[in-house]
Parts: sequence; structure tokens; C-alpha cells
Amino acid sequence: MECARCKSTDQPPDDVTCSICQSRFHAACTRLEGIEKWTRQSKDKRAVWKCDDCLGQSLTRDPAVGKDPPVWYMQLIDDLKNITDELGTLREGQACLQTDLDQVVIDMEGIKSSSTTRQTVSDDIITSLKTENDNLRRQYDQLAREMNKIKSHIATQQSSSINQSLIGSDDALADKLPAYIENELYKVPKLYTENPWSLIKFLDKLFNLNEMNSVFFKQIFRRIATYQQNSILHRLASEQDLNFKKVADELMEELTTPQTKLNLVQEKILRSQNYLENFRTYVDDVIKFNRILSQYSEQDVVKSILQGTNSNTRAKFHFSTRPKNFAELQILVAEVEKLELNENLHKSKTQSRKQFIPPTGPSQTQVEHVEDGRKIRPNHRPYQPNFSAPRFDKTKSVTEQKQQKGATSVQQRHRSRELFHVG
Repeated sequence: MECARCKSTDQPPDDVTCSICQSRFHAACTRLEGIEKWTRQSKDKRAVWKCDDCLGQSLTRDPAVGKDPPVWYMQLIDDLKNITDELGTLREGQACLQTDLDQVVIDMEGIKSSSTTRQTVSDDIITSLKTENDNLRRQYDQLAREMNKIKSHIATQQSSSINQSLIGSDDALADKLPAYIENELYKVPKLYTENPWSLIKFLDKLFNLNEMNSVFFKQIFRRIATYQQNSILHRLASEQDLNFKKVADELMEELTTPQTKLNLVQEKILRSQNYLENFRTYVDDVIKFNRILSQYSEQDVVKSILQGTNSNTRAKFHFSTRPKNFAELQILVAEVEKLELNENLHKSKTQSRKQFIPPTGPSQTQVEHVEDGRKIRPNHRPYQPNFSAPRFDKTKSVTEQKQQKGATSVQQRHRSRELFHVG
């Protein structure tokens, strides 16, 4: 047998026969790829089996037979044609894209060269701007130094003008302040215009000086303005109608904001009494800062004070009607102060009793014996010899001494009986 595909003349056991051309093939040389698929087929399928060539010819129209190919086959042919046309279109588009890409690469190279040139120009511009900035900074520093010199010169001129006005005014004699005020002027803290807490400390000390003697307030304030070299204080000191309330209001208006003033009010007026703070100190402090800040009325301050007292002070309140003004509040303060003094006195006595320790040490007799050089124990009764008692005599025997001792004891008993009967 000769295989129609491989043209081999061997007689293999796996030969198959085409039902159309009657050609014989090796099963491995056909689409069966082995004898197993051939043996699994039925006899009917083996009888109509076609080789690969005959199977391809049967799919086309056979005029002798007069049959058309299947519909799915014609659709497959049309799809293949469409795919071929689309592939041609894609190839043309790819060629156009490649051309455009080459043009983009050329344009990018031109942009890179132009950007390098622009970068060089921008570096030159940045360098020149930095140089101008440094020059402007140096000019600014120089102007700032000159401005500080001008400010110091103006402050000196203002202080000298104030001193001259003080000397030439009718109040020139007021420069001679009392000694107790002169000593307190140097304790006034320095006023910093950007720090509101330094302002409240300054006004606190100024309030105390005004309370010492309000007649000298103008001279006190002008002296402070001269010492501190502050332009705002100099301007206020040059005014004629000068009093503490006006100074405090203008300083609070110029140097604080509403939020800062609210914080000061909460810290100094609407605060609570500390645990170790007595009632009078608390009341005086709140009233003082209310006068400095000019915030609340007299009734509101009294109400805030009564609400802010601690539990120890509130336990000492004994009043039928609540105080409504400062006069009634001072009466309550005096009563509470008496109770606080009594309580402190009682505590001091109790502590002194607890701390008292009775003196311990040898008695007078023991001290004398210690001074004599004799060793004694604490609370030990010193030995006192009884010279009336009989003594043992070493020259006599023991029997004689016992007899003498017995006779002596008998004599003592008789003597005691006689004294008893006589009594």
C-alpha cells in the first residue's frame, strides 16, 4: 500500500480509506492524528469518511451535484474579507502615525533647544532680581536705623520740653514730692506698648500711688513719663486736666483690643476667691481693678464678689439682706475678718499645744550628783545613808554583831511603843 500523503509503501496497521477518492492514508498523516479516533468511529462514519482534500472540495459548490456551500461558510468568508480590508486601513493609519511621530520628535528637539536658551535667560533674570533684593534690604536696614535715631531724638526733645513746662508752670513746686512717694516711684514697672499685661501692672502701681495722695497725681505721672521715656506717656503728661481715670481710659483705649480687655476683665474682676486668700484682700483687689478698667457698676461688682467667694468665706456669712453697695459690703468684710481672726487664733493655740513637749531630764538632786561625778540612771532615786542604823564592826565576831543588831531593833520597837502610848 502507498500512502497518498507521505507516499510511503509500508504496510502500516493504521491505514484509512477515503470514501470519495478511494485513496488510502496513514491515520497519523490525516486530521485523525492516530488510529484511536478511527477505531472509536462507527461503521457508518467510516463508510462516509473523507480525506482532507476531498473535504475541502466538498465545501465549494459542485455544479455536477448542484449544491450551494453552507451559509455560515459564506459569512465566514465575508468576515475574513472585511478583516483584511480593516488590516489594510490600519496599516495605512500606522504609516501616517509614524510620520507624525517623527515630526513630533523633530519638534521636541527644537523645543529643548529653545528651553535651554530660555533657562539661561531666566537664570540671568533671577540673579539680577536677587541682587536688587539685597540692595533693597540694605537700604531698608539703613532707613530703620535712621528711624530709630529720629525716634530717640524726638523722645529726648519731648522729655526736655516736659521738664521745661514743669519748671515754668505754676505747679513747679510740686516736683518736691513727699519721701514716701519718691521711694515708690522707682518701683513702677516699665510700660511696654505691645504687652497688655505690662499695662495692667503699670496701672495697678499707678492706682496705688494715686490712693496714697491724689493731690500729687499730676506730678507723679509726669515724673514717671520722664523716667520711662515713653511717647504715649509724654503726650498724656503734657495735658492740663490730668487724673487717674482719664489716664487709665486712654491707655486702655490705645494699647488694648476688645478681646484683650475682655480677658483682663475675666482674670482680674470676674475671678473667684483663692483658697488661701482672705476675704478683705479679695474684695479690695476686685474693686481696685474695676476702677482701673471702668467696667461694671457698683451693684454688679458686689454681686460678682458674693458669687466668687470660696466655701470657707461663704460659711461665715450671717446677714438677713444681701449687700447691694460698697458700704454694706465693707460691713460684711469687717464681720468676716473678725471671724477669720478668731479662727486663726484658735488654730495657733491648738498648734502650740500640740507642739509643746514637757521638759525631761535629771532632777536637781540628780544634777548635783552628776556634777559630783557620780553615775546615775534617769529617774533613779539617789542613795541616802542612814547614820542611825547600826554598823558592822570588823573587830567583833559575827555573833556579837547579830546580838548587838537584835538589841538595837528591840530598843527601837520599845521606843516606838512609848511614842504611840504618849500620843
